[in-house]
Amino acid sequence: MRNQLITLLTLSLGFVASIANATPNSPYPFHTGTKWVYATSEGPDVTLLVEGRSPLRVNDIELEGSLVRRSDGSDRIVFRSKHQWFECGSLRALQAPATCHQPLQFFQWPLEVGSTWSGGNMDFVVMAKESVTVPFGTFPESWKVAYMPRGGKDPMGEMWIVEGIGRVRILEREVSFDLLEFERGQGTPLTVLSKQSLDLIERGYPRKDPSRTAWTKLKNLLSTLQKPWLLVFMTLLIAIASMIYLGLGLRKAIESRVIEEDFSSTPDPQEEAKLLASVARSGNFQKARKHFESLIEENPTYPDLRFQLGLMLRAEGKLDEARKQFEQALQINGQYIEARLALAHLLLGIGDHEQAVKEFDEVLMAQPEYADAHVGRGKALLHLAKISDAILAFERALEINPQLNAAQQFLAQCRKNAQNS
Repeated sequence: MRNQLITLLTLSLGFVASIANATPNSPYPFHTGTKWVYATSEGPDVTLLVEGRSPLRVNDIELEGSLVRRSDGSDRIVFRSKHQWFECGSLRALQAPATCHQPLQFFQWPLEVGSTWSGGNMDFVVMAKESVTVPFGTFPESWKVAYMPRGGKDPMGEMWIVEGIGRVRILEREVSFDLLEFERGQGTPLTVLSKQSLDLIERGYPRKDPSRTAWTKLKNLLSTLQKPWLLVFMTLLIAIASMIYLGLGLRKAIESRVIEEDFSSTPDPQEEAKLLASVARSGNFQKARKHFESLIEENPTYPDLRFQLGLMLRAEGKLDEARKQFEQALQINGQYIEARLALAHLLLGIGDHEQAVKEFDEVLMAQPEYADAHVGRGKALLHLAKISDAILAFERALEINPQLNAAQQFLAQCRKNAQNS
């Protein structure tokens, strides 16, 4: 009897130990062979495939991660701890082992509304738990996560995460990635790092002496330049670089002059608006916006000024302000198709689907052959669960342009939903 009790106690302790050391469930599967295919609103489909294991060095710590091949060439290596998922990329030329100094934490588990985390130069916040529809299917319970530059308040993008699959939808500045296909691999799951390894990674690594490294590089460069042909090549390269630099400097000077000038003497505000938009894209957003507003005040009847300002605000992620500018442009000119289409896409992106349908209808009344507007209208109707109307919209888009990949994928999803309902 005593021996049986000892045996039972040993088995019980072994069972408890096995539970304590068990690999936690993986809500984001990176098993070898797992594949995601995303339909994009711009460009071809993007495929992600977990090809296998790959060695990785992170802050002098060697570990093993999952090599994720992407059809756009920006490969990544993913590794995880018990509750956090990290990636290193884009790695176009992987070596063994690849080196990564600043891994991005792109996911954590468990999730709850209001939870936050930071990774790289980004902040993430869980906004809601809601239903989402993509070509792969409808998911009643997905986590909506917004991300923004660290310390910022305006989201630059949003993603919807489903347990057991991962990201099923990504929306960033009106470019969407919707899950089209998913196949869970049967290979080896992602290795879970110990807390000690994660602490060592987060603690950092010893830096090299910068002066010593610079001196070594300089000596190597001087010895290399002793070859005559290379000296001639370097001279030509420096000359070309100087010409490019002077050209950029001239453009910057012109842009600076535009910023500093008094716009009351400008003969063509619309041309100035386009140049100001270019200035904003070069990084002078605040100055460009200030003078945009001054230009609008002096020329209140020019709808293109408000349209250009709306585009600039949208690019900066200030969607509410961009919406206001598009609406004011349309108040001045109700036939401004570009502004109405931009407003419709913005409304679709922020989830105001009923108003988005109305705006797409207005566009199509003026330009019934606008295939992109039919696709946008169909997506809004799909979100409103008006499947039959969405099917008609996607079919009309394909009548106009049979090569529209997004319309084909959403049409297939609508027909599948109609059969299941």
